[in-house]
Amino acid sequence: MGKEGLQVINAGYSKTGTKTMNVILTKLGYKVCDAPEAIYRHWQEWEKIANGEKPNEVLQKLFGPGNPDEYTACVDLPHNAYWELLLKQFPDAKVILVLRDENKWATSLTKHLKARIITSYIFIKLRLKYRMHNQYVMNNCPKEKLLIWRIEEGWEPICKFLGKPVPEGPLPHENRLGGVIQELANSVDYQAMVRKQTISLVLRMGIIAGVSYGWFKNLIQPHLQVEESTPFNWKMLGAAIAFLVTMRKL
Repeated sequence: MGKEGLQVINAGYSKTGTKTMNVILTKLGYKVCDAPEAIYRHWQEWEKIANGEKPNEVLQKLFGPGNPDEYTACVDLPHNAYWELLLKQFPDAKVILVLRDENKWATSLTKHLKARIITSYIFIKLRLKYRMHNQYVMNNCPKEKLLIWRIEEGWEPICKFLGKPVPEGPLPHENRLGGVIQELANSVDYQAMVRKQTISLVLRMGIIAGVSYGWFKNLIQPHLQVEESTPFNWKMLGAAIAFLVTMRKL
């Protein structure tokens, strides 16, 4: 299916059943790009999009026909925030807006963020953002491209909207009791990021330890006073530049 490019955009807010949508779309035959893939595998691409660096070209590479990861659907952040830009790039795609009871959504989000104490002001802002996002999608997405769906409605509306046969068995329900945290820890992309950060930290510490040892053993003796007759130390300059470049790339 990857040859077709992006076909389904889940515009629903986080904590509205995005993990369930991932499983649903996967079961229907789509290759899904979820938040973990976007954050840990494609963060450089999304950074360019956020900075306005040729976003159309970047999105085509990420989700266009024949994309390397064979993505045909996307869910959760940052995709739900960029649903309109995605739809402009892929006009044949369909948009699903998942709605959830506002009180349950706000409570779930608060627990997810582990905010034991949250002010009424922040709680009201969360609700306002939730309403504004949903209303904006409903007002601006072409009606023939949009499905407004709730989990309790089951398989039929989604399958009819996407032109897929209804699978056997009940609708899956993922991320109960915040299981997404464990899923993230098991993510291949997340583990790769942790390994990269660990190697970077070890290299930084090694460089600092090496410089400190050399200084202590008088192997490194910087010129504290520069006289006119003192020759310019090109090797020292080259070492300093190499050090700075290495630190920047780690």
